[in-house]
Amino acid sequence: MIKTDKAPLFAVIDIGSGQVGLKIAQLSLQTGKLTILEDVTKSIPLGRDTFSTGRISTNMLDLLCQALGGFRQLMREYKVRRYKAVATSAFREARNREYVLEQIKIRTNLNVDILTRSQERYYMQLAVRRNIAGFDKLRKEGLLVLNIGAGTLQLSGYGKSGLVYNQSFQLGSLRVRQLLSSIEDNSLQFPKVLEEYVLTHIGSQEYPYTHFAATGSVIEALMSYNILSDKNTRADFDKNYERLIYMPTQAMTSRLRIDNEHARSVVPTLILLHTFWSRLEAASLLCPKCSMAGGILLEIAGNLSSETDDSFEEDILSGARLMAGQYTKDEKHVEDVLSKAILLFDKLAKSHGLTPRGRLLLQLAVLFHETGKAISMSEYENYSAMLTASSDIIGLAADEEKMVELLVRYHEGPEPGDQDDTYMSLSHKNRMLVSKLIAILQLACAMDASHRQKLMEPQIKISEDKLRIRVIPKESFLLERWAFERHTAFFFDVFGLEPQLRLQKEGNK
Repeated sequence: MIKTDKAPLFAVIDIGSGQVGLKIAQLSLQTGKLTILEDVTKSIPLGRDTFSTGRISTNMLDLLCQALGGFRQLMREYKVRRYKAVATSAFREARNREYVLEQIKIRTNLNVDILTRSQERYYMQLAVRRNIAGFDKLRKEGLLVLNIGAGTLQLSGYGKSGLVYNQSFQLGSLRVRQLLSSIEDNSLQFPKVLEEYVLTHIGSQEYPYTHFAATGSVIEALMSYNILSDKNTRADFDKNYERLIYMPTQAMTSRLRIDNEHARSVVPTLILLHTFWSRLEAASLLCPKCSMAGGILLEIAGNLSSETDDSFEEDILSGARLMAGQYTKDEKHVEDVLSKAILLFDKLAKSHGLTPRGRLLLQLAVLFHETGKAISMSEYENYSAMLTASSDIIGLAADEEKMVELLVRYHEGPEPGDQDDTYMSLSHKNRMLVSKLIAILQLACAMDASHRQKLMEPQIKISEDKLRIRVIPKESFLLERWAFERHTAFFFDVFGLEPQLRLQKEGNK
């Protein structure tokens, strides 16, 4: 076993729909280099149960606990004290997931978190940014990244401005094979049916990207069997595609010596790659070795070494802006509210314990707060909240998704309380945070109640129990003052400060 020399050790357990894996890593505090000490995987097709029956069977649970028990023992040998165990779509969609998590806790003493789809995308994109050679250059030229999991497929498009396209599909390699298993058993045309199924679920969109990359455990498996390489030309890919597309699973297992579970994923994976590649002008297919578990390790390492990646936060906001922009009709209003909300937040942050993460949640809420008007002007806040909840914003934990939804729902009032089940489902700490953010957002929205951006150069000063906001108005702001005063009581309850909106005198400029 490798000596640790007191450098931080941590582990990630990734319970996927097709396999479970363990990575143990060590971080050098001097160089910031992350070294993988152990990388172990075991094929356990949990998704075969979930995607066909909606439950994880006792047999699969036994196999999983056996594997996790082995991982636990390996972690003890390395004296790992910090770990993160996560599960994805096979657990998210299993009706008995809570009971399975409890059994895992009892039998292995491991706590497992079920990731949201947005968290999955976040960790994969952390790994992609680190592991694709020349990522910044490729991104600026136009890069489409296809992450193929056993249960889901994630598509991310990058351009000069950052993340410009983001979409998730329920089209993982194991899922589609399991859904169509009855056809596979009775038809030699299964690949054709599979291709038609994929096409009906991704639509007819073309993708204007110059570069194409594919990631995921299934991709790495195909690379280990020399079906794919780290860089594939269209000619080489098409040759393998034609050779394997109609080869039965049993033949792949015997002739190519491919593990049976991996063999079942070959045809769906090749069809997915072929379908998307046919819709963009990319000369080659890049297959970097990166995984969601690797992304989690990078996040942990970043936290331990106090490193931050502001550009990734920009990508999160860029992706959210893109999604919200499909419904937002008044971008000038959104930008005005955004600037005022950030100004208020930054003024209050230090004295009221507001963190950069809260700042990000507030910005996301501003981007989505008016999207519901594209559906109905009546009670649009509720439609805005529904659109927010269904958007799978990258990188948000389940509670953070709820918090952004609540911010959007209450941005014009009233205030959340025990009548709101979503609000009450949060911890006390998160309820206090979301209340503070709602109070800030309500004032920011009120200061552009007319959507005419009347209030210029706001200056904020906190004195005793007053929050004084002085502005230079372009015209009469009676509507803004009225809207502002409607929310002062709630703001005072939350912050203990009385907000005041005043005309900025010449001497105070």
